Amino acid sequence: MIYLLIFLSGLSSLIYEIAWIRQASFVFGSSALAMSTVLAVFFLGLGAGSWLFGRIGSITPKPLLWCAGIELLLALNGLSTQALFDWTDSLYGEFYRHFDTHSTALLLMRAGLVCLLLIPPTLLMGGTLPLFCRQLIRDPAAISAKLSIVYGVNTLGAAMGCAATGFIFLPTLGLAMSLQVAAGLNLLVGLGFWLLNRRLPPCPTEEELATETSVTANTKQVPFLLAGSLFFMIGAAALANELIWARFLTNFIRNSVYTYTLTLVVVLIGTALGSLSINNWLSTTRKPQQLLITFSGLQALSATLILLLTHLPASAWQALEPWGMLPFILLMTPSALIAGASFPLVNQLVSHSSQQAAKQVGRMTSINILGCIVGSLLTGYVLLPQFGLEASIFITTAWTIIAAWIGILAINESKLSAWAGVCSAVAVWLLMLTFSPVRIPHDYMKPEDKLLSFAEGYNSNLAVVLRDNIKTLLIDRLWQGVEVSNYQVMVAHIPMIHNPDAKKVLVIGLGAGNTASRFLRYDIDHLHIVDIEPRLFEFTRQHFPSKWMDDPRVNLIAEDGRNYVKNTDQHYDFISVEIGQLDRPGVSVFYTREFYQQAHSKLNDNGMICQFVPLSFLRPAEFASVLKTFLSTFPNAQLWYNTDELLLIGFKGDIRQLSPEGFSKVTENPAIGADFDINYWGGSLYNLSSFPVFMGSFLASGAELGTLSGIAPASLYTDDKLQLSYSVSDFKKTDRRASDLVPQLQQHLSPIAAAVIPGSTADRALQTATNVRNFNIADITASDVLWTYAAKDDNAERRAQRASEALKINPRNIDAQNLLQRALVELEPRPQE
Repeated sequence: MIYLLIFLSGLSSLIYEIAWIRQASFVFGSSALAMSTVLAVFFLGLGAGSWLFGRIGSITPKPLLWCAGIELLLALNGLSTQALFDWTDSLYGEFYRHFDTHSTALLLMRAGLVCLLLIPPTLLMGGTLPLFCRQLIRDPAAISAKLSIVYGVNTLGAAMGCAATGFIFLPTLGLAMSLQVAAGLNLLVGLGFWLLNRRLPPCPTEEELATETSVTANTKQVPFLLAGSLFFMIGAAALANELIWARFLTNFIRNSVYTYTLTLVVVLIGTALGSLSINNWLSTTRKPQQLLITFSGLQALSATLILLLTHLPASAWQALEPWGMLPFILLMTPSALIAGASFPLVNQLVSHSSQQAAKQVGRMTSINILGCIVGSLLTGYVLLPQFGLEASIFITTAWTIIAAWIGILAINESKLSAWAGVCSAVAVWLLMLTFSPVRIPHDYMKPEDKLLSFAEGYNSNLAVVLRDNIKTLLIDRLWQGVEVSNYQVMVAHIPMIHNPDAKKVLVIGLGAGNTASRFLRYDIDHLHIVDIEPRLFEFTRQHFPSKWMDDPRVNLIAEDGRNYVKNTDQHYDFISVEIGQLDRPGVSVFYTREFYQQAHSKLNDNGMICQFVPLSFLRPAEFASVLKTFLSTFPNAQLWYNTDELLLIGFKGDIRQLSPEGFSKVTENPAIGADFDINYWGGSLYNLSSFPVFMGSFLASGAELGTLSGIAPASLYTDDKLQLSYSVSDFKKTDRRASDLVPQLQQHLSPIAAAVIPGSTADRALQTATNVRNFNIADITASDVLWTYAAKDDNAERRAQRASEALKINPRNIDAQNLLQRALVELEPRPQE
């Protein structure tokens, strides 16, 4: 029964960790700095708890009673977590409004509040393992054998808790209920420990163990400093490698809401299995120090294996993309297994007696966790952003090899095979450094893309490629913008045509700057641009048109956009939300009721907000839910066409209607009018500079928009569940989601007249706009046919078929006409010579 309780204790701890990380992102933001602070404090609490309760465990005769008390206190903390985070959120917001977003004072305040929230419960969590050891370890010669079971079972519970929370609890129960589940488990486990404490006799005291043999003759003691250094380095390497591998996998695996959970689950399962699997060996061997030497050699070899795996041909890793967890398992399991096995071994070598096992385990665990903190911070803030991914892989591999060398050095009995392993690792490391067969990330780019520049950001990878002879910005391999004017500029112009007198504008998401720069063509006083990636501003300045960034009206803010909107004391006439692909982690928080309420509170009277609605990611239920959630805060709203990336425009006051005169007054400004000399699909005849053509982008408002929000069972998206992030995580480029929504759009269109001032527009112009709108909507399907379903082995015949099918849907599509013409030329029989 006690091992079941140990398992459940680990399970509840990881429910808390995953839930706290999610909850902390709403309070402090999800930037790398904020999340690193949260994780560092989490580990700091665990380490301090291990050290403190290791000392308590060495003297208490009733460790299970302490465990029961810890679980009860954790349950109380879990039930009060929401109130504690709400209080912290309010306090942090007050400080946020009085300091610069990157001031030292605000950083210290954030760290202090995180400590206030997380140190008490994590201190308690860190104390459980030493107390378990005090209860279960009685034979000084079997410390590592018993510890391998305790640590393995507890870590396996943690892995199951991580998986259950990330894959089941958060998506289905939500954040609040997940915390209640964890609190319920704490109460159950606490009751179990209390009952066991009543049944079991007290642990032997120091006097009762006075005759105990310190350690067996075959188990040599090693200097604590040497063993501690080894444990510190193993912890640092483990966390550093987690971050590096996660970043490496983004080269060929699309990052999603599940990525962090997958990474942590694989590492925890590997660690647990490593600890459990060594138990049989420890039970039979007379020289566990020889096993440590062997494992140190294997640690060096596993590091070398990782180095070789990360430098396999890019095609090998790209071929594994459809295999789900397999890439994670290949990269992370070997070193996790060895790290898990090393934990009980090292503790055996520094422990003097069974009574002191709790104290030694607490000390060694705290040292290991300190290494985790240092490794994660150094990797996140120094290695990856300053040296890049490839250099970071070599540095952490070298670090791991050094740790293996220390492990062998810790035992004076040399073992030739272990030294051979380390020497082989060094040789391979030097060889790969000199003759690396793969360039990271260059060789992971699409063959048709020419890499022009690359930078490791704090939150993401930034790249500029030449695609179809156009300079293109990629963030984590995903398209974010181009150097030339395209439909993205209309994300600024469509709302500003409604409110050309806006003076203060907020843009969330910089991209290549195509949209943000267009606001400066209007008579605004302030343009604030917020982006979570600090390096993107300079990267964009270097590679894309950027003179506009020097405009004194521009303020570039490196911050989590959601956190900024919630806490800033600034108010705006217009907020533009441009955060890219919906399946990216952290994007769905901009589609919840809470975000819209926060944005509404930061709009001036008669202010406006504009939100992307990318149809290619959305099924009918998700599309309806996006509309329903938006309308719950902005009932006065319009839906506009802008390719398949529709625009939702919300008005804090009444909807602003348009007129030909007002349109002409704005577009007669040459800088603005030039941007309207573009078209979506039909050539210059359908340029947006024509008012009827422009109005053909209006889709719905009022009752029709409300009806669209009910085309399928719709949810109200909230911070508690973040439903959208989970439902779109299975997105594939070949999905027909945009096309599937076209019939629903066609059935629920508002009259064009609903968007214009009554009497301002001739009936003929309204009819022209209606005809253009029909083509616009049809072209969503035509574009899907034309580009989405292009096969890798595309040929002239297939291109001709796709173009012909697209032209049946939208006969005016210029791209389809050109593609068909080129394909037919290729298919023409060539005259024989």
